[in-house]
Amino acid sequence: MNKKGFTLMEIMTVIIILAVIATISFPLINNLMKQSKQSLYETQIKLVEDAAKKMTLEDTSLLNKTTSSCINIESIIKSGQIDSDEIIDPRNNEPITGSVVVTFDSDYNQYDYKYSSDPCSN
Repeated sequence: MNKKGFTLMEIMTVIIILAVIATISFPLINNLMKQSKQSLYETQIKLVEDAAKKMTLEDTSLLNKTTSSCINIESIIKSGQIDSDEIIDPRNNEPITGSVVVTFDSDYNQYDYKYSSDPCSN
């Protein structure tokens, strides 16, 4: 008798092996995706902070050496330093909102720019 094809046992073995591979690889792939989204989010925040720096270079009246200044992301977008399409949170595909707080560091005689998820209160 000439047999062509696979037995049920052979097919079940292949399916079990594929299931084990999928069970092992899915969490690894999922973790890599989360890490890459977090990394991209941090890059987006850096882009917002850099845009705020450029904005204050063009308009130094936004800076204050005695108190901190707050620049809303909407103001940065309106100034043309960044496009609203560029600042999407990759973790949830929502626009990044908030502000950049600018403080003067007298020890180093420079301004520090730090993103805050809270909008300015002024």
